[in-house]
Amino acid sequence: MSKNVMLTKEAGKALGDMLKANSVLKELDVSSNYNLNAGSWDGAGFALGIADGLSTNGALKNLNISSNGMEQLVMPDGWTDRMAGRTFRLRSGTKRYCHKDGRVQDSIPEGSKPEGFIALANAITSNGALVTVNVMGNSMGKEQLSKLQEITQGHPTLISLCGIADDATEADLSGLGMDADDAAVLADELPTKGALEVLNMSNNNLVCESGWIDQDAHGFKEGDMVEHEGVQSLVSSATSFSYKVMMMHGLVALADAISTSGAMTKFDISANGLYAAGAKIFAEALSGNKVLTEVNISSNSIGHKDWRGASDMSGVIAIGNAIPTIGAIENLHIGSNGIPADKMHEIMAMCHSKPSMKVLCGVPFKDKTITELDVSGKNLGVEGAVVVSNYIENNGAMTSLNVSNNNLGGKSWDNRKGEAIFDLSGIRALAAAIPECK
Repeated sequence: MSKNVMLTKEAGKALGDMLKANSVLKELDVSSNYNLNAGSWDGAGFALGIADGLSTNGALKNLNISSNGMEQLVMPDGWTDRMAGRTFRLRSGTKRYCHKDGRVQDSIPEGSKPEGFIALANAITSNGALVTVNVMGNSMGKEQLSKLQEITQGHPTLISLCGIADDATEADLSGLGMDADDAAVLADELPTKGALEVLNMSNNNLVCESGWIDQDAHGFKEGDMVEHEGVQSLVSSATSFSYKVMMMHGLVALADAISTSGAMTKFDISANGLYAAGAKIFAEALSGNKVLTEVNISSNSIGHKDWRGASDMSGVIAIGNAIPTIGAIENLHIGSNGIPADKMHEIMAMCHSKPSMKVLCGVPFKDKTITELDVSGKNLGVEGAVVVSNYIENNGAMTSLNVSNNNLGGKSWDNRKGEAIFDLSGIRALAAAIPECK
């Protein structure tokens, strides 16, 4: 029942009534129903309805309620954070709260409560049959997630807030909107998932920007590294009296957990906005790993310092240094990361010299017998184009090539200049190589 645009109080009540009456259902997936434009945004009301039924249901073992906007506060009468059906935010990203009498303020109205979360937490406590609940991607925040973790520790049957059974061999947490706090919860659970071989974390927001941190005369400027949540984090914005950071604590915790996993062979962390600083953290987790065979770190802008587009090769260098030490690696995807062609040639050389490596950016570069190569929709970027061009030059058997639906032009955005930037080196290399395909 996921992605059904039913995030309303009425839908939650209907599901809650169903749970009250049902004594057979073992699994329920009501994830990813948040859709602001379709009016499906009442995560608190939805959670209240489901919680009412969940508290008395004795049969349900697995509940997926991820990515439903359950962080929403229930505010006193007359207050809202929405205007004309849209969340109203300042240009800084901070919410602005509006009253029907015309008052407007930036602070949360007094008396506001996360009632959906409170009801869900109470229902989980009362339900004695649940084994897994997936609450990821709800922007609950560290405090609320910590409370759920405490409940899990004292619960007779509940073992996961990420929806992962202890004997699971695969876990797909892609596209849930998980943030740094969610990643930290997952990291806490991974040591108990000894059978987990495949973990997909793609298309989340593991390295996310904090809210404004007030501190008079802090002296920080954009690009500085400061301590936040116990780890060094990049200052992304700064004024005279406040600043924001790119929160790294979840990624640090996750990297530590991955580095000690004895069973994990495939890990996908693509499209998570790691940038250079995040890539360096992840590189530490990869270094010396003897189990991973497949890693996808594509679409993370690791060749850039941050979202403004400034070049920073420190993350690329760190990943490059880690590659020779990953003992079992066979398949590495590093495309669409803002890595220039010269640096990509260096990475290719490392992969060519590593006996275990077979696939780079979706290209089986050591197999010279392939006649048809389809790498469409693989987020190749300039990096993948360079790999494909090199493969064409060294494969005389190629008769068919599909590179559609990729960002071969390496388009990125320079926020400092307010303009798009294109790197055509990959396309040029590909165009020059195609005549060699005979």
